[in-house]
Amino acid sequence: IGWREFITDERLRQVIALALENNRDLRVAMLNVDRARAQYRIQRADRVPAVGGSVSAERTGGDAPTSDNYTASVGLASFELDLFGRVRNLSEAALQQYFAQDENRRAAQIALIAEVSNAWMTLAADQSLLAITQATLATYQESLRLTERRHELGAVSGLELAQARTLVETARANAALYAGMVEQDRHALDLLAGSPVAA
Repeated sequence: IGWREFITDERLRQVIALALENNRDLRVAMLNVDRARAQYRIQRADRVPAVGGSVSAERTGGDAPTSDNYTASVGLASFELDLFGRVRNLSEAALQQYFAQDENRRAAQIALIAEVSNAWMTLAADQSLLAITQATLATYQESLRLTERRHELGAVSGLELAQARTLVETARANAALYAGMVEQDRHALDLLAGSPVAA
């Protein structure tokens, strides 16, 4: 379906290929396509006469001179005259069923690629937000340390010190929230890929 031209990140391509390889639903869809294709070939075969043939050889001997006897036969095994189009319609129905199954497989493949890409982008976004939150936490912790020192010297009030502590605790809570989201995103990506995805 040309997804490799659309997805430019090589790491994401590897994860999508892993997901396509490991996905059971997609395997079932492909087996359904193969079954429909085989059914179409069977239905199509009914439109032409079935010819059978056999060949045999027999050698007799003993006290009498040896003799060889060869026989071959060819015959029309079965054929239905399609006066009202029944066989042709069965063949057309099997062909349409094959096309439907093939489209189902393509739809399942596209949906899986979209889900893996979406999970990949969500993980990347949450990792960026976690990095920003951790940097913010480090900045607020340094600011708190300076505010505590200034409070000891009497340069700032207890209110400013409490506000600095609140900012640190809020940033710490946000960092924990985004860390949890990153782990959740990783598990979702592993589930879609069908096996753990390396960092």
